[in-house]
Amino acid sequence: MTKEQVISFVKSELECGNSILVATLGNGGAGEDMVRNIDFAEFLESLDFAGEVEPADDIAHSKCYDPKWRTYQFNGGNGFYLQLQAE
Repeated sequence: MTKEQVISFVKSELECGNSILVATLGNGGAGEDMVRNIDFAEFLESLDFAGEVEPADDIAHSKCYDPKWRTYQFNGGNGFYLQLQAE
């Protein structure tokens, strides 16, 4: 998926009341969490899209991890990045 497609998927899921599995990693990262805030889609727009990646341990070892879904990475500044799962 493209950056726009991933963000659209995230926005749609959050608008429907669903959660997105996310792991914040690197400088300032805090591990995995389930995001429910609709503003998260806007936050993703401010980050650089790295594309599909192998899931980090925080994603792969989460009880919410679904190996059928793909993992995408967004990069921020100063070594911060995040990964999320999308269908």
